[in-house]
Amino acid sequence: MSKKSAVERLAELNPETEIWWDSSPLIYSNWKRKMLDKAAPEEYTRLEEQLTRLFNEDDPASSLVRGVTTNPSLSLQAIEGRPDIWIPWVDQLIKDNPYAGVEVLFWKTYLEVVRRGSEMVKPIWEASDHKLGYLSGQVDPRSVFNEELMFKQALELAAQNPNVMVKCPGSAEGIRLLRRLTAMGMATNCTLAFILPQFVTVMDAVHSGLVEAKTNNINMYRWRSVITHMSARYEEREAFDESAAEVGVKLTLEDKRWASIAIFRKAYKVAKRRGYPGKMLFCSMRRGPIVDGVEHIWHLEQVAGGSIVFTCPPGFLTQVWELNSNLDFKPTIEDEIPPQVLEKLLRVPYFAEAYEEEMDPARYGTLAPTVFTTQQFSQATEKTVEFVRRRIATVRG
Repeated sequence: MSKKSAVERLAELNPETEIWWDSSPLIYSNWKRKMLDKAAPEEYTRLEEQLTRLFNEDDPASSLVRGVTTNPSLSLQAIEGRPDIWIPWVDQLIKDNPYAGVEVLFWKTYLEVVRRGSEMVKPIWEASDHKLGYLSGQVDPRSVFNEELMFKQALELAAQNPNVMVKCPGSAEGIRLLRRLTAMGMATNCTLAFILPQFVTVMDAVHSGLVEAKTNNINMYRWRSVITHMSARYEEREAFDESAAEVGVKLTLEDKRWASIAIFRKAYKVAKRRGYPGKMLFCSMRRGPIVDGVEHIWHLEQVAGGSIVFTCPPGFLTQVWELNSNLDFKPTIEDEIPPQVLEKLLRVPYFAEAYEEEMDPARYGTLAPTVFTTQQFSQATEKTVEFVRRRIATVRG
């Protein structure tokens, strides 16, 4: 075997560490080709072997990648990456549904992207006895406060394949939805989640849903649960700096990295203490900080070694390969945060309330990272809708 990649070394620390692909698997071959096109001649063979081990399209069950996360906006990448496939497909969809509006056609297109993507990783699901190989398909981010509409969308997503995991937002409405789906034996992923109180509320919802499912003798063959911590999306909000300034604290990049790491490490401990039967998932990762002249990726290095999931978008993975030799992986997930850093962070209300276990769930939808990310995802979804709208104009005239 050629020299191991950083993600292989990361996964080796714990057999329960999972690496997921954070985009439609339909674009993997395009990303792989671009990576190889940039490779130095002496590195080409090694890189090709590493990327094939990461996700082997000819033998998915042998891949390092154990699952996939997607959303409506990420799916546009799949569509734009293969216009030769998707433009004819969407055009035919429009012809077959002459009276359907743009939103209906957009959703049907997204469902097809989910279906095709889930087919690609289904061999992993089958080979692992339904433990791995899930593809997360997200309810429309424009519907995060509409529980009944999200429920309808969730059922349609789940109907695409038994290895489809429904991504529910971390709003109060989304967590209620997640409980309902758990009670029905459906796999769920809580997204738009940033702080410990959200994670605890989701753990409670999962437990309640599982109790109901057991009472009703529901077949749980396709059930699984993960809870997503959107790390950098928590760190990067202006509200963090504003909250710090109000109490006279100046935050560094290192402080902000430690903030999301602290929340995740505590959530990991709480999940173990409560017997949560799923896994915490780390996403929205960024490179940095630079320490003693060496650039690190603390979002990987400082939460390594746990029974957790890392979901990695192609752009981030490109950076991981660039920094490969800089990354040193040791089990850190259960380490303590440096006391002086934690003391500093706890003076900042934005962090202090995120580090506690309780909060009124009605507030989750109003949190700065929730508002920002929901708006960003909604705008990105509109771009996918606009693609369908343009095809309608072309087909219908």
